[in-house]
Amino acid sequence: RTNDLLQANNELNTFIYQSSHDLRGPINTIMGLQKLLEEGTVDAENIANMLGRKVNQLEKGQRMLIHSMELRNRDLAVEPVNIRGVIQEVWDKQQGENPSIPLHLQIDQELTFPTDAWVLNIVLENTLDNAVGFQKSKHNQWVRVAALEREGQLEITITDNGIGMTEEVKANATQMFYRGSNLSNGNGLGLYNVKLAVELLQGRMEFEEGVEGGTTVRLSFPGIDSKLNL
Repeated sequence: RTNDLLQANNELNTFIYQSSHDLRGPINTIMGLQKLLEEGTVDAENIANMLGRKVNQLEKGQRMLIHSMELRNRDLAVEPVNIRGVIQEVWDKQQGENPSIPLHLQIDQELTFPTDAWVLNIVLENTLDNAVGFQKSKHNQWVRVAALEREGQLEITITDNGIGMTEEVKANATQMFYRGSNLSNGNGLGLYNVKLAVELLQGRMEFEEGVEGGTTVRLSFPGIDSKLNL
C-alpha cells in the first residue's frame, strides 16, 4: 500500500508540473499575439487565425486534463450503446462537415453493447484522433474501423495507413505526457486517457503494425451488468 501511495503521489506531482508547463506555452503565445495585434504591425486576419489555433490547442489540452481526473473518479453509468452510431458520431464531430479522410466502417448497424457511453467515447475520440493525426501524407489516406461481439466481448479494431509505431513507441505510448513523434501537437495525454478508460471498462488494448506501415489498435471489452457494474 505504501508503494502504491508513493507511486500515486509521484504521478500526481508529475501531472501537476507537466500540465502547468504545457498550458503555459499556448498562454505565452496568445499574449505575444495579442501584443502584436495591439501594435498593429501584423495583418489582423493572420493574427486572428493564429489566435484561433492556439485557443483550440489550449481548450483541447484543458479538456484532456479534465478527462484524466474524471476517469480516475468515475462511477460507471451503463446503458445499451449502438456501436456503429457512437463511432460515426465521434468521427463526424472530429472531421466536421468536410471530412478530409475517408472512414470505412465494418460494423453491423444493429450492434448494441452494454457499456458506459462516455468512457467508450474517450477511447474512440483519442484513438481516432491519432489515426488521423499521424498520417504519412495528404494522399490516399484512410481509416478503417471494424467491430463485432464475440463470446460476450466487444471487439473493436481501428486501422490506419499512417506512419506506424516503432517498438519503443508501442512500449511507451500510454504513459502520461509521452510524445512519440514530432507530428504530435497534443499534450501527451491522449493514449494515457485511453489506458485509463480501457482499465475502467475492464478491457484490453494492443498495438500492432497495420497495412502499408500503419497502425492497428485492437480493443476488447466485456459486457458490464448495469446493476452490478461487473
